Amino acid sequence: MKKIKYEIGIDSRDIDLFHYLHSVKIATIGQIGRDCYYNLADPGLYKRLLRLEKVGMLQGHISSLSNRKKIYHITRKCFNNFIKKSDLKRNELKSDAIQHDLCLVEIRKTLLQSKLVNSYVTENTLQTFPIRNLGEQYEPFVRNNSDAAIKLVVNETPIYFALELELTLKNKQRISEKIKSYYSESGISRVLYVVDNSTSINSIISQEKKVDTNKKAKFFYTTYNRLIHDKDTSFSNWKKEKITF
Repeated sequence: MKKIKYEIGIDSRDIDLFHYLHSVKIATIGQIGRDCYYNLADPGLYKRLLRLEKVGMLQGHISSLSNRKKIYHITRKCFNNFIKKSDLKRNELKSDAIQHDLCLVEIRKTLLQSKLVNSYVTENTLQTFPIRNLGEQYEPFVRNNSDAAIKLVVNETPIYFALELELTLKNKQRISEKIKSYYSESGISRVLYVVDNSTSINSIISQEKKVDTNKKAKFFYTTYNRLIHDKDTSFSNWKKEKITF
């Protein structure tokens, strides 16, 4: 096999970055530096990303949806050389919901800091790779198109949570269908629901109660600001039961 040559050496940190960006779809320079190049000072980070962009591994742009911060995603060339395997279900390389996906990057970082969280599998990973690679336990999350599947280990017992982020309640029909789908899914016992404000929580709870005839209270709620800015990692269901990470 002919060895691929690059104008710069691609090292293990870069490959980790490629997998990270494929997983989360898109990230700001600040998020990339924090999550992938935490020992690299800002000038070195900017230089590295520009070089990776120059050789066609990354594509960056500035968006109003990222507060005018530069955001990056991987290119098709990068995907084919470092991510692609046989029997992939889809080849999504960038975000079509920038604000939503940048917020999910912050949620991922916050929850992975918990000692209870063993793994965090993103929506793009769930939808890209075949279930035989992921594990049969993730099939319900694939079916429900979860924003993430989170594995906790409590007293050596694995527990799996779905994660959903809703920054707007414009499509109430879609939310209602999502609630019904999760309640009909025996393979997912709990859903973490992150929304924009307490009013949104009350609105979704009113829909959940219509479906929750057995009073399972499957959904645990918090707001994005409470989780990310206040560092409060507790979620509560409509029965006022609480889970803290």
